[in-house]
Amino acid sequence: MIRRIVVGGAAGSGKTTLGRTLGKVLQTPVTDLDLLFRGPGWSGVDLDVFRARTQKVVAAERWIIAGSHFRQLADLVWAQADTVVWLDLPRRVSYSRVFRRTARQVVRREDVFPGCRQSLWAAWRDRLFHSAWREPGKTAR
Repeated sequence: MIRRIVVGGAAGSGKTTLGRTLGKVLQTPVTDLDLLFRGPGWSGVDLDVFRARTQKVVAAERWIIAGSHFRQLADLVWAQADTVVWLDLPRRVSYSRVFRRTARQVVRREDVFPGCRQSLWAAWRDRLFHSAWREPGKTAR
């Protein structure tokens, strides 16, 4: 039985959307790693805090975790997962999704995370466009 799922991929690949959909279908709690990592004003939490927050999630019997940040969490998340879904869409799809989503969030002045309003600077600083351009195909190898 599938109980612990990791959903990963490049920016714009659909990690959050797929995670939420799986959560509804499987009636399993979904956690977005960015929500565990981000603080107000786009601040990142200390690695020890991030790992402690993640540890609480993976201690549960059932979970779905969507996001990136896996280099910092491989020993916690990957070791506990029984299923990994890696979304490796074509570059044109991921990049266009990131571009459209970012433009919409900037125009509507939306918070991406609590206390984190989207801006072109934030998207550039966090390398969203870079990830959407460089990651597709890279991780398949």
